[in-house]
This record gives sequence, C-alpha cells and structure tokens, in this order.
Amino acid sequence: MRNLTSSIVVVAVPLNKYRTLAPDLLAGRTVIDAMNYWAPIDGEIDEFENDERTSSEIVQAYLSGSDVVKTLNHIGYHDLEEDGRLPGSEDRRALALAGGNNDAKALVAGFIDRLGYDPVDAGPLESGRAFQPGTEIFNGSHSATQLRSILAADREPARA
Repeated sequence: MRNLTSSIVVVAVPLNKYRTLAPDLLAGRTVIDAMNYWAPIDGEIDEFENDERTSSEIVQAYLSGSDVVKTLNHIGYHDLEEDGRLPGSEDRRALALAGGNNDAKALVAGFIDRLGYDPVDAGPLESGRAFQPGTEIFNGSHSATQLRSILAADREPARA
C-alpha cells in the first residue's frame, strides 16, 4: 500500500484489524468501509459494544484524514459478483451508502453504479446503522425504490 494512486480505497478486512490500516497512507482518499461489527461472528469487542457510534464512525475517527463512506457491507461477495446489472435494468439491485462528505459520496455512488448497482444515499455516516447486521437491508435484495422506502421508515420516529 505504499504507492496509492487511487482516489477510492475499499477496506474489507475483519473489523478487529482496522487499526492495522495506515491512516497517513489513506489521508486524502475516499475510503469505502465494507466492514461490519457482528458479535456472533467477531465475538464481543469492547470498543464496538461500549460505543454508541456505528463501527464506521469509529473507523472514521481513526482515519480522520480520509472520507469514510459506508457501503458494500450489506451484499455478499457472491451476490456482488453475480447481481450487477446495466443501468435501467428492471431487476437492478440497489446498494445504500452513508458518509459525511457529499463529494466522497458522489464518487462512491459512481463506483457503485459502475459495479452494476443503483446507489442510494442514506445520509450521514451514522445513517449506516440502517444497513448493519440484523437490519432489513442487511443482505437483502432491494430495488432503489424499495431501499429508499426502508430508509425513510427507519428515519421516522417511533410512535407510541
């Protein structure tokens, strides 16, 4: 990773290894966080269990010189390879993304589109909570319209 020239870097390592990343080498780059904290798989990790922030917000704090965008965490790698479709395809699947920098999100949205998926902006980085493990979106297959509807419902306050 010494000669990075790409403006986008996809990080897809076991989440407990994120501190092995070199923040200085990723500074100024858009970092796609495809990682998840999933206690049944990872075991309980105090850093994530005892922090109200999402795992991506914790990663963003560590990679403070980068713009972290959460996406690709809610699609399996086999599906990623097989489900891509041309723009306008009736059965084109959508992928959510969340981040704090609109330019970085636009860059990632273009990347997602080139992979064959409709990008759906979920909002700021903390909105990535809506597509973490255990949610309706996680590993689900949704159109852009369906995904926007799920995200909108997730943002609505609970009614008593």
